[in-house]
Formats: sequence, structure tokens, C-alpha cells
Amino acid sequence: MRQIYGEFNELTGKRVRELRLEREYTRNYLAEQADISSRFLCEIEFGRKGCSAYVIYRLAVSLGVRVDCLIAYDGTEYGEDGGKMGQS
Repeated sequence: MRQIYGEFNELTGKRVRELRLEREYTRNYLAEQADISSRFLCEIEFGRKGCSAYVIYRLAVSLGVRVDCLIAYDGTEYGEDGGKMGQS
């Protein structure tokens, strides 16, 4: 179970970082928007810390995506509306 939790944290953090960089947000800017510390955001992005559903929600809102785009990430590319690319 611990391994699955670690993988979840890594995938979620990777997606948060990818979206942040796509939007050209600094870590400090996103952390401020989500009302968390930039250090905590760094820990999330590198999969070293997990976070509550509420923090994931605030990150999603700050990034302009649906929550499932952060937690259900499987490497699939998503469009600006959060939908999978190439799907109508």
C-alpha cells in the first residue's frame, strides 16, 4: 500500500509541475495562488509529500484544470479545457 501511495504522490506531483511550467508560473506564484508554502509545493512536485484533497483542489483551481487532471494522470495529454487531446 505504501508503494501505491508513493507512486500516486509522484504522478500527482509530476502533473502539477508540468502544468505549472506549461503556464510559465513560478513555484512561488502557484504556491501563493493555492495558499500553500513554496517549500510544500516543491515537496509535492517531487513526490516527497502527499497532500489533502483540499490542497489538490486549490492547486487545480489555481492551474485552471479539473481535479481529475491532477489525480488521474496517466501520461495522457490534456487540452486547455482539461479534456483529452484529440477527443471531441
